[in-house]
Amino acid sequence: MPVTSRSRTLLAVACVLVSQVVIAVLVDRTDLIGQVKRGFKPASPREYVLETMEYHRRADPHVPPGAVVFMGDSIVQSLATSAVAPYAVNYGIGTQTTAALLDHLAIYATSLQRASAVVFSIGVNDVANGRAAGLPERYRLLIDAVPPQTPVVVSAIGPVIRGVNAVEMTGEIGRVNQTLKEMCARRAACRYVDTWALFAGRENGFNPRYFMADGLHLSRQGYNAWIGALRTALQDVPTPAPR
Repeated sequence: MPVTSRSRTLLAVACVLVSQVVIAVLVDRTDLIGQVKRGFKPASPREYVLETMEYHRRADPHVPPGAVVFMGDSIVQSLATSAVAPYAVNYGIGTQTTAALLDHLAIYATSLQRASAVVFSIGVNDVANGRAAGLPERYRLLIDAVPPQTPVVVSAIGPVIRGVNAVEMTGEIGRVNQTLKEMCARRAACRYVDTWALFAGRENGFNPRYFMADGLHLSRQGYNAWIGALRTALQDVPTPAPR
């Protein structure tokens, strides 16, 4: 075979190998397959939740015994859980509702059964989607999925301090929170974190420095305050090093 022909063949083989490596990296490191299926359109909230849950499904069998498991929506997703407990897993998903979490709770069977504590902070998306009516019952089912001897922390659904429906939504959230507080009081080893008292202030009853400009998500100061309250709620929960 002439040298020039051999060189072209080797170059072609090298190009194929490099392209395969690049594709493998893209598939592994990005949501390339999901993007192709969607025609490279942004994921809908439901698609985003389901895709994130798939990553959780892969991870959950490897969560070590004694971890503190955090479950919730975008407020949890942005929480530095290791600032609350040294051995923690963050299962927060933006836009998630209690209904979506209940429908796929089996994904988290391993970590829920061997957690040292489980923290729930979820519900504002239920209210935003007009599904506040069944929220307390769905929350009860979530709590009941945790072994009776395992401590549970229920963090009050945060207020909405700005926006067209802020007053209406916050009123609805307040009524749900009262039910959650009473529900938690009836369960042994359940601690209720009253974020409304934590974030109290002058704007619709709350301090704006604890919130982002959207009036819903927490600012750095808001997270600092919340982390402190969660630490207090978990202060007597043993957190052994992973085995």
